[in-house]
Amino acid sequence: MGRRTAVLYYDCDREADRIADSGEEMPSFLYWLKDRNPLFEGEPYINHSWTPDDDNPDNSGPYKRPDSVDVNVINAKYRVYRDGLAYKGRPIMWFIGNHYCCMTGVGERRFSFKVLHDFMFSQAVDIPDFLDEAKSVYISEDMNMYKNLIMVGGLENLRPVQVFVYVHHSFFKKAKGARRTYFQGYNVPETFKMEDYSVLPPMDDFRRTIFWTPSVKTDKNGRATVEFYNNSTCREMYISAECITDDGCALSN
Repeated sequence: MGRRTAVLYYDCDREADRIADSGEEMPSFLYWLKDRNPLFEGEPYINHSWTPDDDNPDNSGPYKRPDSVDVNVINAKYRVYRDGLAYKGRPIMWFIGNHYCCMTGVGERRFSFKVLHDFMFSQAVDIPDFLDEAKSVYISEDMNMYKNLIMVGGLENLRPVQVFVYVHHSFFKKAKGARRTYFQGYNVPETFKMEDYSVLPPMDDFRRTIFWTPSVKTDKNGRATVEFYNNSTCREMYISAECITDDGCALSN
């Protein structure tokens, strides 16, 4: 889906293999993306979760929830944040495998939105932590692309950029120090090329054609007539005939 209107594409598998081959430490996905493209602005990781232990680690005495907690959260249910990464000064709507994830970099803009259907929002998943967890990234600046995936109104003035992240679906957590390398199991489709079959290869053509017609019948003299057609490039044609009689005898010329 993200490829249709994408203006930028990143092959994360190729870059992860290059980093692993060089012995470097695998970078976090968002920091790698920001370093790769200076058009990304803001801090990649913002912690919007808060628990009493953060304010009172010893659990001694009563605690008070800070007034500043989650001030950058516009909508927790739909993961809409004022901070986080933006692109060219525009908010980013993140999609993981064509499923809505979150929207970051909204800033101090005042707006309201209306969710018309919750289904796609209920499929929300998280952004990969490390580069080798991602397969590819497509960046689309089409302001209406998100409408093909989620039903929401009121975001037109935000002009969000859509970032599509495609990940590897692994059922097992990677062991520490282990490396995963992925190989494509199919060929990328290429443009069809019409061969010029009038140009013969520089060798004799010894192709053999089998003509099977069990309904051929002989006349009273034991003869049958069969017609064969050759193409325009044929210089000689050899015909061999074999048959089986009604009483089971094999005959050939």
